[in-house]
Amino acid sequence: MKPFYLIALLASLWCLNGCNKIKDLEYKGVKNTRVKQAGFGNTDITLDAIFYNPNKFGVQVKEADLDIYIDNVQMGKADFFLDKSTVRTIEIPREKQFAIPIIAHIEPMKAISTLLKALSSSAVKLGIRGTTKVGKGGVFIKVPIEVNESVNLKDLK
Repeated sequence: MKPFYLIALLASLWCLNGCNKIKDLEYKGVKNTRVKQAGFGNTDITLDAIFYNPNKFGVQVKEADLDIYIDNVQMGKADFFLDKSTVRTIEIPREKQFAIPIIAHIEPMKAISTLLKALSSSAVKLGIRGTTKVGKGGVFIKVPIEVNESVNLKDLK
């Protein structure tokens, strides 16, 4: 068999294998919510968003562009909570549950009435919406993220 045909056959088999329907990551919840820094100008909150990868292959995630909502009011921006000098991507294992660390930069003065209302209740609705890049083998595509979770304020540390 000529090398060209062998390469074409292998490429076709690889494409057929890779063309299986990719399943969405399954959102499971939020854990380890903490106030990292609190102030009138900016408040930083860290949390772990828990997901499950139902696919038979792992992927990498990088470059999140996320908006944070509390009780449906946009409060600030968020990104992955990584040491960007050493870690550029998050490895997502195949067929396993995993956590993505997130840091939210909330602007308390921007929506003080919503925050005061939130502090008087036992829980708030936390929303994370935006995009991230997901890929494998150096090829990344932008995918939407939308997470809504009720967070018990008594659990904040």
